[in-house]
Amino acid sequence: MKSGKWYQGKHEPVISETEYNEVQLKLGQNGNPRPIRALDFAFTGLIRCGECQARVTAEEKHQIICSHCRRKFAYRRRDACPQCDTPIEKMDQPTVLHYTYYHCTKRVNPDCSQKSVSGKDLDQQIEAFLKRIHISDNFKKWAIKHLHGLHTQETRSRTDDIKSQRKLYDACLRRIDNLAARF
Repeated sequence: MKSGKWYQGKHEPVISETEYNEVQLKLGQNGNPRPIRALDFAFTGLIRCGECQARVTAEEKHQIICSHCRRKFAYRRRDACPQCDTPIEKMDQPTVLHYTYYHCTKRVNPDCSQKSVSGKDLDQQIEAFLKRIHISDNFKKWAIKHLHGLHTQETRSRTDDIKSQRKLYDACLRRIDNLAARF
């Protein structure tokens, strides 16, 4: 793609991003064939550090385990294992690893003692927290009633729009018919 822009499609991908990166490794593309893009992480900007209240940020780690010497290393911008010099494209089924870590930016307190947490662990923590939240029956009834009211209002508005558009369409057809009748 020459423009360097990527767009999210509506179709089901034929292969996963992990599979794509593995193929790129085999082709000698160092696992970094696409232009650098700003990464969107699910929780950045939404959560803060529990100790110092600074924002939490995220980063990705891409690693490979050499099939020859079993050394784990970051494979981006490398073409061979740093320990045994086996070229990545010559490795027999190397293990490709991809991690997302969330951690405190330490902008509020540079000495913040909080460590990073993996994306999977953070997902589990958030899920456990959300499971503790309960909505009262009174609030649920009020919310459903309010949503029904909004739905009714939206339906009326949509019906009015359709009627208005139909009148304009019919008027256009009459004008076209009158024009055609003149000739």
